[in-house]
Amino acid sequence: MLKTILHTTLIASLLAASCISLEFDNPLDPANGGSVVSFDINGGTGTTPDAQLGARTIAVTLPGDNGFSRRGFEFERWNTNAVGTGSDYRAGAEFRPTGDVTLYARWTEIQGNQTPVASDFEIGNLTQTVNNVTAVSITAKSGKSGGAITIYYNGSMILPAAAGNYPVTFDVGAASGWNAAAGLEGGTLTISSHSVEYGTLDYGGQSYRTVVIGSQIWMAENLNFAGSGGDIGVCYNNQVSNCNTYGRLYRWNEVMNLPASCNSSLCASQVQSPHQGICPAGWHVPTDADWTALTTAVGSPAGTKLKSQTGWNTGSGYIPGTDEFGFSALPGGYGWDGDFSGAGRWGLWWSATEGGADDARYRYMYRQLRGLGLGQ
Repeated sequence: MLKTILHTTLIASLLAASCISLEFDNPLDPANGGSVVSFDINGGTGTTPDAQLGARTIAVTLPGDNGFSRRGFEFERWNTNAVGTGSDYRAGAEFRPTGDVTLYARWTEIQGNQTPVASDFEIGNLTQTVNNVTAVSITAKSGKSGGAITIYYNGSMILPAAAGNYPVTFDVGAASGWNAAAGLEGGTLTISSHSVEYGTLDYGGQSYRTVVIGSQIWMAENLNFAGSGGDIGVCYNNQVSNCNTYGRLYRWNEVMNLPASCNSSLCASQVQSPHQGICPAGWHVPTDADWTALTTAVGSPAGTKLKSQTGWNTGSGYIPGTDEFGFSALPGGYGWDGDFSGAGRWGLWWSATEGGADDARYRYMYRQLRGLGLGQ
């Protein structure tokens, strides 16, 4: 803004004047005897009432139970002691504190048994494959009904073995303080039509799990091979524990067992078909066509079906993996020039297929994506 010359306007009106003392004693000031009244809902859930200021001469109106409750109990009054052995004060009463104090909600148990609902239980094991079907897991949360649980799959107590989607309901028997309940909804049991065939591979002093998917056999773990000299690849953030979890991170030439110059120039003449690279004998670095065959075999969404059910960062936007084919993809992140990023969120895997002089094709998964992406 420019320093423009502005006019000064004089107001001709006459107004009354008032004065205020510089020494005002506010009775709510703690220095003058004011006190803080805090509240504790004492086992309840919801919103705790805000603290208030009061004094011997200025009363605080005590709040009711608007905004909080306790299942199976009814709010009765406030008390100066958490176990109810202090002084009682009803909601709406005027309370004049003589010092800072916390008032605790006092609850009266509602007479009669409670009736359980589905949210009182932890429900798991809803995604399975035909070769390894086990019962859906339903367990009561802490403090909830301990009654016997009977599970039904599409109305039958018999655990299904065939592929398909089966609505799960369950009954809960009566227990101390709890009524019986029937027909609670437990989600849907999904049984995939394919079976998972695992194997093992010993290489470089480490045993790896392998898995048959379609017409291919894949390692179901990331390679953690450092070479005879221990200098091939790196651990994420240079921490061995990350190698144990995610395997090692490699430059393209390291995976291909080619000169470092191949990272910045075309080396098609040195790439075999198939190309063993640093893989054990009888194995090879997957080409882009191999990755495409994998995605075709598992179907869409490939990323969701190939992701491990654990090891990924959860939270907002997270799309869980089902690991239906036993590939168990983990988010090992990536690195460049000594820096690292993406562990827990990104998983990236090289292919043997060059894209240009300084790039090669790779596949990736992300915690918020369903697919298996193609990068170059």
